[in-house]
Amino acid sequence: MFNSPFKTLYKQGFSLVELMILSVIVAILIVMFSQNVLGINDESKMIKAHQNLRSIEGALSIYRDDLLRYPSNEEGLKALVESPNDPNWKGPYIKADILIDPWGIPYYYELTKTQYLLITLGQDRKMGGKKLNQDVVYQKFLP
Repeated sequence: MFNSPFKTLYKQGFSLVELMILSVIVAILIVMFSQNVLGINDESKMIKAHQNLRSIEGALSIYRDDLLRYPSNEEGLKALVESPNDPNWKGPYIKADILIDPWGIPYYYELTKTQYLLITLGQDRKMGGKKLNQDVVYQKFLP
């Protein structure tokens, strides 16, 4: 009926499993290429910085509700994670790794009589800049 054995007929093409493995490898290479060459990771770092600053802002509000004040400049954002020796402190209010921006630098916190500022300097770590190098500043006026 068949002139050739079954094994030679089977080896003429690729199996479904081999095609699936190949497509997964190609998909992984495309994702790696797009992240590194097209800068997708950099844009996600800016989004993460905005989200972290919003989280810190929320943690500062809860801190203020508990202690009836914001952390001083000397205490800084560490007061959200470590107790400032106040019996009303009910923290930690946030995870410590959120206090570091996506580029590995701690967020800057400054408290004045009228407002507080939360700042990250962006990818270039310098004041000013555009696009991925722009500073992210959250300003909240105190009641």
